[in-house]
Order: sequence, then C-alpha cells, then structure tokens
Amino acid sequence: MQTFEDEFTKSSTSSYSSYKSQITPRSTNVQRRAGGPPGIMTRMYQTYSTNGGSGGFNAGQLGGGISNLASIAGLGNFAGIPLRPNRGTSALVAVNETREKEKRELCQLNDKFAQYVEKVRFLEAQNRKLQLELEALQNKAGQGSSKIKEMYEVEMNEAKKLIDDTTRDRAAAEVKARDAEKEAGRYRKRYEEILNSRETDRSAIDRLQQQIAENEAQINLFRRRLADLEDEARRYKAETQRLASEIARLQNEIQNETFVKSSLDTEKMALEDELAMLKQMHEADLNELRSKTVVDVNLDPSHFFRNELAQAIRDIRNEFEALNDQQRSDLHNRYMMSYNELILRHQKPDLDPIQSEQQRMQEEKLRTTLLTTRNEVAHMKARNEELNNRIRELQLHIDQERDDGSRLVQKRASEIDELRRKLEQLKKEYEEVTNMKTSLEKEINTYRELLEGTNNREGLKQIVDHVVEEARRMEAERATGGGIAGSIGYSGGGRATTTISRTFITSSASGGASSSGISGLVGSPGRSSAGFSGATSGGSSYSQTASRRDFPPSS
Repeated sequence: MQTFEDEFTKSSTSSYSSYKSQITPRSTNVQRRAGGPPGIMTRMYQTYSTNGGSGGFNAGQLGGGISNLASIAGLGNFAGIPLRPNRGTSALVAVNETREKEKRELCQLNDKFAQYVEKVRFLEAQNRKLQLELEALQNKAGQGSSKIKEMYEVEMNEAKKLIDDTTRDRAAAEVKARDAEKEAGRYRKRYEEILNSRETDRSAIDRLQQQIAENEAQINLFRRRLADLEDEARRYKAETQRLASEIARLQNEIQNETFVKSSLDTEKMALEDELAMLKQMHEADLNELRSKTVVDVNLDPSHFFRNELAQAIRDIRNEFEALNDQQRSDLHNRYMMSYNELILRHQKPDLDPIQSEQQRMQEEKLRTTLLTTRNEVAHMKARNEELNNRIRELQLHIDQERDDGSRLVQKRASEIDELRRKLEQLKKEYEEVTNMKTSLEKEINTYRELLEGTNNREGLKQIVDHVVEEARRMEAERATGGGIAGSIGYSGGGRATTTISRTFITSSASGGASSSGISGLVGSPGRSSAGFSGATSGGSSYSQTASRRDFPPSS
C-alpha cells in the first residue's frame, strides 16, 4: 500500500506535463502544482455534453457530480487488495495485474482530463473574445440601426425623386403623344386635300382627253375636206375632158388630147387606187385611235394612269408618226410624179395653153392643200405632245404627292409607336420603383422588428440586455467562492444546445481557506464561453479557461 501511494504521489506531484491532443491543430498545456503539507489534495471532476433541441440561458443544477468523485479519483478500487504481497506466487501475480490495470485506468483518465482541459481553455478564450465583442456592441448600441435608418432614408428619398422624375417624364411623354396625334391629324387632313386635288387632276385629265378626241375629230374633218377637194379636182378633170371634146375638131389637138387623156386616165386609176387604199388605212387608223382613246367612265382611275396609259400613248404616237411619214412620202412621190409630167408636157412644143393652165391651177391647189395638211398635222402633233407632257407631269406630281403622303403617314405612325413604347417603358419603370419602395419598406420594418422585437419574439436589444444580466448574476455568484457544482447552458434559438458542467472540490488538511469561482458569458446566439479559477491557502492552485462556439442551423 505504501508503494502504491508513493507512485501515485510521484505521478500527481509532477511539476509540469505537456499533452498534445489528437484533435489537430489544438495544443493543450496542463500545469499542475501541488505543495504544502502532506495530506492536502485537490481533485476536480468535469463533464462536457452537447444535445439537440432549443432553449434559453440557464444557470443552476448545482451539486451534481459530487457522488462520483471517489470513482473518478481512482482511490476506491483498492478495497480488498492486501498492503503487502503474500509469499505465494498467485498473490504476487494478482497484485501486479491489479497495478497494471490501475496504471491503464490512470492513463485513460489522464487522457480524458487533458481533453477536458483543452475544451475548457478553448471555451475560456472564446469567453474573453465574446466579452470583448459584447463590450463593443454595448459601446456601439444604436449606431448600426441609426446608420441603417439613414441609409434607407437616403434610398427612400432617391426613390421618391426617381418617382417624381418618372411622373414628370410620363407627363411630358403624354404631351408629346398628344402633340404627335394632333400633327398626325393635320397631316391626315393634308393627305385628304392631296387626294381631293388628285381627283381634280383626274377630272382635268379627262377634259384633256376629251379635247384630244375633239382634235381627232377636227383631223377627220380636215381629211374629209381633203377628200372634197380631191372630188372637186376630179370634177375639174371632167370639165377639162369636156372642153377637150369640144376642140376635138382640131386633129392635132385631138391627138394631143388623146395622149393626155390616156395618161390622165392612167394617173386617175392610180390615184383612185391609192385614194381607196389611203381611205382604208385612214379608216383603220381612225377606228384604232377611237378604240384606244375612248374613255371608260367605269374604269378605276387608280389603274388608268399606270403603265397601260403610257404604253397606249406611246403606241398612238408611234402609229401617228409612221402614218404621217407614210403620207408625207406618198404626197412627195405624187408631187414628184406630177412635177415630172408637167416638165415633160412643158417640154413639148405642141402643149395646149389651156390644159397647161388647168394643170398649173390643179397643182397649185394640191400644193396648197398639202401645205395646209402638213401644217395642221404638225400643229396637232405639237398639241398631242403638249397634252402627253402635261399628262406625264400630272402623273409624276400625283405619284410624288402619294409617296410624300405615304412617307409622312409612316413617319408619324413610327413616331406614335415610339412614343407609346417609351410610355410603356416609363410605366414599367414606375412599377419597378413602386415595387422597390414596397420592398424597402418591408425590409426596414423587418430590421426594426429584429432590433426592437415583437410581441411573440425578443429582439437583439432584449437579448443583449438578458446576456448582460446573466453575466452580472454569474459575477455575483463567482464572488461567493467555496466548493460549487454548476452548469451553464445556452441555445441561440436553433436546433443545438451546448452545456458545460463543472464540479470543484477543494480540501485542506490544515483547515486553511479555499476559494473558487466560475464565470460564464454568452455574447450572441450560437456562442458560449466559460472560465473558472481556484486557489487554496495550502499552496496549491488551479486555473483553466474554455470557450466554444456553436452555430445553430438557420431556420
């Protein structure tokens, strides 16, 4: 028994021991000092537990754990072991096995004690940190909420300014839209006026077409007059034949008259054939011109002045020019034939003066008629060209006005669409600003509830006051001293609770005074810390600090 006590004294009175936990990277240094007269011993029992659930800040449960001190110290297991070994081998083996078992149990207890010391020191460090944070929060109480309030007031003012600007922009956009609608109405009226002027131009074109028809009728009248003149020429020829028959008694003149008659008959036949052909050609041309120039009042005016009208005018012009050229060439050929025949007749010495005068008069009439017809044709051609130019100018003017009206209508329609799009965008921005304002108000109310609390829930201010109260109460309990056993527990409102339980027993054989203390502080939800220290008047002391931080899961 004396040998076991000596070994236990050596193991318990070591000046310094270092232990490194398996939980890296933490390192725990445990320092134990024992002194004073023999018989003085300080033992400590400590438990650490974590369980699920939610709760508040509790202090109490004093006196727990004292009943297990003897078993933890390892001194109650030596009952029934002889103080000295027997002489028998079995007794010595039993003593050795008992000692080995006790050594193993002491090693296990030392390991557990080192782990508890490590946890206690961590919790003490965390306690100091949280105490500093609590002091900082107490110093800064109310500053964060005022800053948040100022920040949100600034944002609210900016949002109100943005709403006012958006309202003004919306009013300006509505004014612009109304102005654009008025301007579109003016342009619509102008377009209607252009349409009316277009109808007026169409009526003018109809009048011009009617005038062209009248000119065509005049041309036909002149052609009929030309036919009458040709009939008159034929009558003159008949009169000449009658006069030639009267002077037939002159044989010399009869031969000449016979030659002239035969030649004139031949020419007459040629001229009659040519006249019949020309009449047929003129009738065909007139019918074609009538069919092309007839105005159909039932036609749509919008389709009348298109490519068909231009093509018809070009065809009429080409046919008229071809017919004019053909008539000119025919008249020129007839004139040259008549001129050559007259030259031949004048070259004959026995030419009759009366017949020559008649032929001269006939040629003069034909020449005059030809010149008159040419002048009339040229005048009608110029008039027709002028009317065609006028028609083209009117058509170009109508097309230009139509294009300008279409472009103007499209431009105004696009401007109206753009203004409507801007108005929709301003409405969306206004709704976004309104939603942002609502969300900011909700957020401000939420922060106010978190700071000040509600009827069913405490705010941050109440929690801090409660923690300060608990700290003061624990400081008051700490001042009482003596051997105590207690526990400190805290839950931050989540699903995890951290509990630290300690028991201190200080005994002194000399009856000296002893003191011990325990303190705990919880700074914020999810954190816990505790520290304790003890001293004996017998010369032994022990101190350790532990801290722990546990974050509850977010709700």
